Amino acid sequence: MNGINVSSNLVFTGSATSWNVSYTGLQPNQSYTAVISVTDANGGNASSTLKLDTWNPVFQFEAEDFDFNGGQYIDNPTPSSYAGQVGVLGIDEFNNNAVPPYAGASASNKRPNDPIATTLVTDAHRQQYIDANASDYNVGFLGPFFWQNYTRAWPAGKYNVYARMASGAITPATIHMALDQVTNGIGTTTQFTRHIGAFTIPTSGGYSAYLYVPLLDQFGNYAEVSLNGTNTLRTTFARSFGTNFPAEVGLNINFYMLVAPRTDLPRIDNVYPDGSVLMQTTNKFSFVASSPTYGINTTNLQVTLNGVNISSNLVITGSSTNWNVSYPLALNQSYTALISVTDQHGTLATTTVSFDTFNPGNFSWEAEDYDFNPGFSPISNSTGNRYIDNPTPTSTAADDSYFSQMGDLGIDVDPIYSTIHPGNHVYRSSDWISTEITSDSARQKYISAQLANLDPTIVDYDVYFWTNASWINWTRTFPTGNFRAYARLSGAASAFNLQLAQVTSGWGTPTQPTQYLGTFKGTGTGFGNWQWVTLVNTNTGQPITLSLGGTNTFQMTADGNENANFFMLVPVATVPNITASRSGANILLSFPTEVGFSYTVLYKNNLTDANWTVLGTVNGDGSVKSLSDGISQASRFYRLSIQ
Repeated sequence: MNGINVSSNLVFTGSATSWNVSYTGLQPNQSYTAVISVTDANGGNASSTLKLDTWNPVFQFEAEDFDFNGGQYIDNPTPSSYAGQVGVLGIDEFNNNAVPPYAGASASNKRPNDPIATTLVTDAHRQQYIDANASDYNVGFLGPFFWQNYTRAWPAGKYNVYARMASGAITPATIHMALDQVTNGIGTTTQFTRHIGAFTIPTSGGYSAYLYVPLLDQFGNYAEVSLNGTNTLRTTFARSFGTNFPAEVGLNINFYMLVAPRTDLPRIDNVYPDGSVLMQTTNKFSFVASSPTYGINTTNLQVTLNGVNISSNLVITGSSTNWNVSYPLALNQSYTALISVTDQHGTLATTTVSFDTFNPGNFSWEAEDYDFNPGFSPISNSTGNRYIDNPTPTSTAADDSYFSQMGDLGIDVDPIYSTIHPGNHVYRSSDWISTEITSDSARQKYISAQLANLDPTIVDYDVYFWTNASWINWTRTFPTGNFRAYARLSGAASAFNLQLAQVTSGWGTPTQPTQYLGTFKGTGTGFGNWQWVTLVNTNTGQPITLSLGGTNTFQMTADGNENANFFMLVPVATVPNITASRSGANILLSFPTEVGFSYTVLYKNNLTDANWTVLGTVNGDGSVKSLSDGISQASRFYRLSIQ
């Protein structure tokens, strides 16, 4: 049974000429492949292989029964209820703007006039269709980013979700489908969604070889979906957790079902920061590890942070079935965490999250928001400036937006761009610089702008095809103070160097002397892989501190190997004095702090020791902080690190 010999657990009744055989080890909500082999007394053999399942869904909905006529739906449909219905593109369904004749179109389809193919299914029969003497259908011939909406009065509860699918995919062998909830704009062409999970679909052996595929959440758990009352769910092919897979094809979908959640597997939940958006500023990494059935020993909670195993320093509270786990973080840093949890049954759960703790309130500017000629502005702001302070994300031209602005050659951008690159110019369509919708992680300011304006087409862009040795100018009224500069960049699989200079005179003219400040220096791993890059001194490799204040123009020169999303300034803390005092059997180490910085005290017993050991970390709030240490050592040396 599923590759395990269970012969010793069989129950026999009858006689040698006719045995009745049973096996009572089947578990609910599982799929099985049984191989039966029989040998008689004369050595004759017979064998049979059959597939069976024990699924007991709470609720089913057919893949072909998606919404129609601009948000209409049918609760508790019969097998024929949705026959002949037609959905409205952009409201009920989407076929990526394909034009007739649609792939899979046929008069024999359940919905023959609909632009999504609803073909006869070749899956095993289900009892409700046998009872109704009705044909069963599926959704097929899906192209990348096709989606369908399913509105129902859902039963209240928390569920795992499974899809009955058949995949004929060869390259790539694994394909994807996202499940979202439509949160706003149901029945309109302006709809907002909240991601729930994704189906990761292996090749099943052909378009008639169906299997059950579970919905997983972003941490690799069986997604637990809470539903109650009328809601709209959406499935989108070739998409998973914000990642698009435009090369994927080859999927038939018969139906979806809700089942009771599994409790026999370890789970990793409530991870924060989780990297779902950039700039999740916090001083603590936390998650919940649970195993309701078997429990988890704390020694089996393992975390590696930026390549260092920190498991022995985790803060753990709760019980063996539900542990709350945390670890302190430094601010304005990027991290990758690998979490591994093994329950007392020996089952392993792992997840990897990449995130950062930069403050979204730090001063930043978009790569695509470079200087422009106000005389070309589609909507003038009447300032006459070649720049806009605190621009607003928009999807159309506005007086406080860089959308559709156009710069001057030799003044705002390098004259080399007189030959316009054949790349996209989707943000500033008449301009010289290529811009595209970025593949970088989401940022909250764009999500908030979409919701505030009920406009899902407000999106983030990046500058790409940045020509080698060419420059671009950005003018802003910069905050006053000392700062470290960071760039959000991606590059091909080689080194890149983006030079930063300050224009010292000649602003708005073709003659612009500059002073070199530093270089954003890194190594790319592909233009789809974005990273934080620090401005450094190329001679020492050390970060550079910029002293800024008032209106300035930055000019950056590329080497042709980077795409740029945005740039950020992170305030540099004033170096404090650390003082030591005695308090009973301890020494107190005190120092003033500033808001937005984390302070770590490290020590050595001897200056010749190879490594410093962390004593503790606190986050600044403008007050004097103290950390205590024992005084049992003959001597100890301390260092204060500020991030």
